[in-house]
Amino acid sequence: MTIRTPYKEESRDNGLGACSDEAMNVRITVALQGRVVAIDQVTDRRISDPFVQAGKQIAIKLERLRCPVHGKTASNVRLHFDVSGAVDLQYDSCCEKLGTVIGRALG
Repeated sequence: MTIRTPYKEESRDNGLGACSDEAMNVRITVALQGRVVAIDQVTDRRISDPFVQAGKQIAIKLERLRCPVHGKTASNVRLHFDVSGAVDLQYDSCCEKLGTVIGRALG
């Protein structure tokens, strides 16, 4: 699921590709009835809406975080909610420094 966020960084040319008009792509899965299901497959909005909202909040935070070396954001962002409601956040980063920035920001 592509999550569209209202945040869009002001245009600046730093030569590092830090500016993007693309929305952050966040894949959300949930554990339901012993299966892992993509949030797009959950038809009951009472179930899916809270997970989608959480994905939007994470996307907004991650879009604002940039690698101090390369100016890039996290990519291939995945959120999985288990049966207890705990979330597992996974993402790809350009280097360890971006992971450190994300870890500090999200706690």
